[in-house]
Amino acid sequence: MEVLEGIKIIDLKEVFSTELLVLLKKIEIVSKKRGERVFLVGGIVRDSLLGIWSKDIDIVVEGDAINFSLELKKTIDAEKVITYEKFKTAVLVIDSKIKIDLASSRVEYYEYPASLPIVENSTIKEDMYRRDFTINSMALEIEGNFSSEVIDFYNGQEDLKNKKIKVLHNLSFIDDPTRIIRALRFAGRYKFDLEKKTEILLKDGISEGYLKKLSWPRLKQEFKILFDEKNSMRAICLLDKYNILEEIHPMIKCNEKTLEKIKKIEKVGKFFEIFKIEKWLIIFFILLENLEKNEFNQVLIKFDFTNKQIKKYNYGILKKTEILEKIKKIDLNSEIYIILNKISIETIVILMVESQNSDEESYRKIKKYLFEIKDVKPKIRGEDLIKKGIKPNKFFKSKLNYYFMLQLDNIHLKKIELLNF
Repeated sequence: MEVLEGIKIIDLKEVFSTELLVLLKKIEIVSKKRGERVFLVGGIVRDSLLGIWSKDIDIVVEGDAINFSLELKKTIDAEKVITYEKFKTAVLVIDSKIKIDLASSRVEYYEYPASLPIVENSTIKEDMYRRDFTINSMALEIEGNFSSEVIDFYNGQEDLKNKKIKVLHNLSFIDDPTRIIRALRFAGRYKFDLEKKTEILLKDGISEGYLKKLSWPRLKQEFKILFDEKNSMRAICLLDKYNILEEIHPMIKCNEKTLEKIKKIEKVGKFFEIFKIEKWLIIFFILLENLEKNEFNQVLIKFDFTNKQIKKYNYGILKKTEILEKIKKIDLNSEIYIILNKISIETIVILMVESQNSDEESYRKIKKYLFEIKDVKPKIRGEDLIKKGIKPNKFFKSKLNYYFMLQLDNIHLKKIELLNF
């Protein structure tokens, strides 16, 4: 991944989809009508320079972003606008797949470390200075024929080229300590290094306890985002290097065994989409594996898991060895279903990955459960038993379950054959 050499002007037609170009043209029309300059900012500019497609559309308006978003909604017939008056921002939801984040160009003041900012209107240059890192402090003005000069007041292109994560000012990590985790997330994602002074400031922020000044929901969200990265392992290693995993629990350590599991998980990314799994949860549970039960439960409570979820994850995560031993001794589909159906999907994926090379037979059974057994629907229902002359009683549910287990072990049988079995 290399930054495009010597870039000063970007031809948006070469880096954006036709759909996005049409959207930008409509934004430009509203911009001219209102007499307000508008800019693409942040991640979409950074990733364009790296030759990466970005799904994040962030726009800064030199003016009133909220009223701009309301007018833009009418122009493009978007679904809705969500506004945040206090921060002078809005989210324009176009449809289920596309949304635009809009903000008035602004400066931010922090009353005390880790506080939420006080916001005032500003110019685009001042707005870029409040950004977290230089690589995120560039902008493209939306105007003309889609050939736009990179607005780069703080040498973001140079830091992209040199593969450096660099803050814009000395108080950056103090003003917003979540930037400590974001710095490591970007460093991990792009295989960049922390710029020398930035690393010193980051270490100071950690040693002086600024992460502890954050509200837990804000810190928790940053961990979730990092764990959800497509290739999170390098960033997790950096969290461990700077002792930040201790914010979750002091006993969490990233040893070779843990990293090997994470590496395997990152190779099966297709399962996350197929089974609608939140990747961060799997990474999270791998990191917690060495905790005692009470420590494990303390962390789950911190992350707002319900009692029902805690009970389910206790059975799955803390008893993985026991579960794998049971799986070795069985072979019937019904037996596989009985063991794995009470376990979370995240735990099952971890079990499958762990057994892939060490226990091929268990791996085969777990994979069979995921792809062949898990989503089987019962052919026999309550009305079928009633028609057969079986009256509802305290054994009725057990009878239905009997037929379902029979179905799983004789997958080829039709309903009538099952009833007469």
